[in-house]
Amino acid sequence: MLGLFPLLVALIATAILSLLLSSVTEANALEYYRGIITGNCTFSYLDQIENRFLSNCYPRIDSIVRTVEGNLPVSVKEERILESVIPSVDMVELNDSRFWKSEVQSTTIPQEKYDNVGEPTFATNGNLIFYAGNHYAAKSVSGDEWQYIDPYYDFKGVIEANVSRDVEQLFKADQHAEYDPVREMYLWIRQGEQVRIGGGQSNIDRLSISKDLDRWVARDLISVNLLNQAGLIGGSFDYPDTVLTDKYLYLTTSFHTNFGSQYALAFRFSLDELSNLLDQIGEDLTAINYEFILDRTVKTITPVDGAKNPMFLGSHLPGNTSRMKIFTWYDDSPSVEPTEVEIEPWNSVKSIAICDSYPEAWWCKANTSSRIRSAWMSNNSINFQWNAVVTYDGGASWLPYIDSATFHLDDSVGYERKYHLADPNYPWMFGAVSPSRHGTLGVGAFYVDCESAGSLENPYINFAFGVYNHSKNKWEMMPVLNSSFPLPITNEQGDIDYNIGDFLTTRAHNGDDDVYSWDASGYIIVGPNNYDIEPYYIMVKN
Repeated sequence: MLGLFPLLVALIATAILSLLLSSVTEANALEYYRGIITGNCTFSYLDQIENRFLSNCYPRIDSIVRTVEGNLPVSVKEERILESVIPSVDMVELNDSRFWKSEVQSTTIPQEKYDNVGEPTFATNGNLIFYAGNHYAAKSVSGDEWQYIDPYYDFKGVIEANVSRDVEQLFKADQHAEYDPVREMYLWIRQGEQVRIGGGQSNIDRLSISKDLDRWVARDLISVNLLNQAGLIGGSFDYPDTVLTDKYLYLTTSFHTNFGSQYALAFRFSLDELSNLLDQIGEDLTAINYEFILDRTVKTITPVDGAKNPMFLGSHLPGNTSRMKIFTWYDDSPSVEPTEVEIEPWNSVKSIAICDSYPEAWWCKANTSSRIRSAWMSNNSINFQWNAVVTYDGGASWLPYIDSATFHLDDSVGYERKYHLADPNYPWMFGAVSPSRHGTLGVGAFYVDCESAGSLENPYINFAFGVYNHSKNKWEMMPVLNSSFPLPITNEQGDIDYNIGDFLTTRAHNGDDDVYSWDASGYIIVGPNNYDIEPYYIMVKN
């Protein structure tokens, strides 16, 4: 197969894109929009004088539509693919001297804000660390002590219809954090509850910017406002993901319409404009520009960390496990090129055909999916990972593994399945890969020791970190964190819950020292309740 760049050039030059892609409709389905967002939200966790403007952070809403948290149930109709994948993991003995770990817990962080769906994300300038889970955030200097940052503090709404002008909490779950070392700023995405606002049902993603994790400026992405130009007047953002380039913050998200459809969105914002907001305070209504692409033929989209110009994004095609869609988006261009490419077929982690015949399996009882969880650029290739299941005995039993797709941007190889995590002895899920500053690949992931009793129905979810050995074409994985309590746990509603994930974070170490190569986040389950988890911030030597 041709490399991705030559393929794109050929498609454009010959003007036969519709013949090479699956259909004219899909090729032309990509929509591009732009607009501005205004606001006057600034707040501080320490300076109460500055918080005289805090009410400016409260959007005016008609009502709140409270829903029970949790991913939408996912199931995929497909044939079972019985071919096994090549094992690609060597479990090696833990070398404690390679790891520095800090448990992200303190008396200032409310226990009830922890959750078995931990979704840890972090951002650091090499010293001041910002760390967020599903319902909490925290900060630390060098990971020594952690202090609670309340994600609900400013994220509230005023219900217009109430005479008392009641203020209600709007933050719900899902956070992402980034640090821009050029502009020395932290970027924080939080996802809100569904609300009725402006004649439609919507939710809000709040984008906040800070230099010191104390004083913040925020702007709101309100779907009913931003997407009405695309004819979408109601629905909710979900599954936010973020990456930075030299120029832009890219934010990708799914959009669930109120009529049951799910589409993929990718926004981008100028980092210079976001940085300029930090000079504003109080009543200033400085606008920021946004651009976004909308694809109604795919349900999720993931940006490639480390891509610069162009940005690459990737998506699975619904119901098709042998093709992917790759998007190429250049700086200062509204033209985004979608290209469909073939990959090795794989089984969805929620395949109906498999789970119906294997109902005792813990991953079949969890609300997880095979959307792309990790994407990165390395050695002139773009790479993607996602959850899948495989059989090594002709379908008698199945194991989760982390599948992958690598696309080389030159003519050398084209596509290959290379950086997957698969082993007949260990189920793997939720990988997060990042190259170090020297280009070595590191990955954090959850795994289950199949030798433990009841591992199929009552697994101990453990965390491992590994380094890719190119001479062996394998990940050398080291067990780092071990759960002391198995799934399932009891959730907030008192029900049995098998959910974990829904993602992890690994990044190249950000610091002046050359001792550590990666920073990572992981957590383990230590008790029977949803809040019985221990999250960790981890630094890893090569």
